[in-house]
Amino acid sequence: MATQGEKIIVLFVEGDTEKEFFESLIKYYRENSDTEIHSVKIYNLKGIGRFERKVASKIKHEILPKYKEDDVIVFCCYDSDVFELAKKPPTNWDLVKSNLKK
Repeated sequence: MATQGEKIIVLFVEGDTEKEFFESLIKYYRENSDTEIHSVKIYNLKGIGRFERKVASKIKHEILPKYKEDDVIVFCCYDSDVFELAKKPPTNWDLVKSNLKK
């Protein structure tokens, strides 16, 4: 757990390969950079279905209670190729933002 008042970076990813990629990327930067990397928590949402509700629920019930004294910075990571050709994207990103702000 982070110390009080620390910055916590929360990454929401959509699958196992994305989680592995970001874990490797963060490890690489920690080993090769002089810049401090904040505490990073990666959550695998196992797909983009119901992304709008999953993200807000995890923040409300798991992350904020655990890190209530910290500055939580949230990133939602997804494959853009899923959305490029879709007539109706499967995730409403405005709704994701709105739910997070609540």
